Amino acid sequence: MEIKLNTIQNITEYIGQDNIKTLLNININGVIKRKELFPHTFIYGAAGHGKTTLARIIANKFNRTLIEIIGSSITKEELKQILWTLPDTSFLFIDEVHSLDEKAIELLYTAMTDYKLNGMDIAKFTLIAATTDLGNILKKTKPFYDRFGLILELEQYKIEDLKAIIKIHNKKLYPKELIDDDEVSIIAENSRYSPREAIRFLRARIYAERHIREVLPLYNVIHKGITFQDVKLMLSINLNGPLSIDSICAILNTGRDNYIYFIEPFLLKEGYIRKSSRGRDITSEGRKILSYINTLTTVHH
Repeated sequence: MEIKLNTIQNITEYIGQDNIKTLLNININGVIKRKELFPHTFIYGAAGHGKTTLARIIANKFNRTLIEIIGSSITKEELKQILWTLPDTSFLFIDEVHSLDEKAIELLYTAMTDYKLNGMDIAKFTLIAATTDLGNILKKTKPFYDRFGLILELEQYKIEDLKAIIKIHNKKLYPKELIDDDEVSIIAENSRYSPREAIRFLRARIYAERHIREVLPLYNVIHKGITFQDVKLMLSINLNGPLSIDSICAILNTGRDNYIYFIEPFLLKEGYIRKSSRGRDITSEGRKILSYINTLTTVHH
């Protein structure tokens, strides 16, 4: 369990997600004008797309405490204790909310709507829930989803937005070690559309004090975000035909959640693999990229 106070930036510093920012500004201004509690907010998007940052921005705007927890690491009893001790009008952020057990989610029902726990009053609060797995929430706990007054769906980041994020973090964190536009572009193009990955590669580049082209192979990145793990997956499908998720996880020696939330979305988005009735299959684009990567590795060797 992780609990910390909010110390993050404001919405004007948040790059990209223009529709989300407009929605937030409308709701923030409406709540302030009417002196209401900010509505319970549900944030859905890919890993590393800034869900936690948005939660911090919202709490920061109201100068309120933000308590952060991760759904997979908390029990119903621990959640109950947190709800009992919440400061009035504070914000509770639950990341990976899809991984909360059903009893914990049921506990939130009355806490969210009536601000009661076991029939007794608790402090009024705003719940901000985040997930990478909206389908699981809708399938198993639709009534929980329906209790949220504001739904924010994060879009895939554009390369230009990623470049802006990289430059801002470079100036903010390493003002004496600014990298050139070429390296900024390379980082953006290899970050799998994830601001988190982009910042991670920026930090690695600064620490290594080498050109980013020399740093990316240390993270097993080959070309435009594709990793050796991705290539292994596509080669296996190309050789054996469609594979189940369990088979893929065994081949890659990785967990199911890691594959579903961190590996597969990029490959599906780029059109390298597709879902079929028989499992995950490779596409013509996937075969093309394998051929291209083969020429790259042949040249380098």
